[in-house]
Amino acid sequence: MENYDLGPLAQDVSKDEFINRYIALHPTNTKIQARNTITQLDRFIHSIAISDNVLTYEPNQRVYYIGIVKSAAIWGPSIIPKLPCVRNVKWDREVYRDNLDHKFISSLGSLLSVFKVKPEVTENIMINAKPLT
Repeated sequence: MENYDLGPLAQDVSKDEFINRYIALHPTNTKIQARNTITQLDRFIHSIAISDNVLTYEPNQRVYYIGIVKSAAIWGPSIIPKLPCVRNVKWDREVYRDNLDHKFISSLGSLLSVFKVKPEVTENIMINAKPLT
């Protein structure tokens, strides 16, 4: 997600407050654009729980890294300036894209930054995952 200069973001800030901040900073965007952008941010902050498994993809290596969320959302602009709202994750497993069942791969190519993976896809990922070396 891009930095939209919304200021410190924490779990005590509601989705409506995020939308109001966004609209104030980007008045030419429509309410639908604001809602779509803020929905992703809201999911990152409010829908992911500590101990949830998360997945990220490294396209150059064709590998998914699997980790466990270790913190709530943290306002850390010094960590990643363009993405100042972060979470601590312990990355501990990997799975190569080519090892996954092809019928599930397309479901991992969502246009959304944050989305929930279907249980059967999660099962296929975990069966094929190996500890990080």
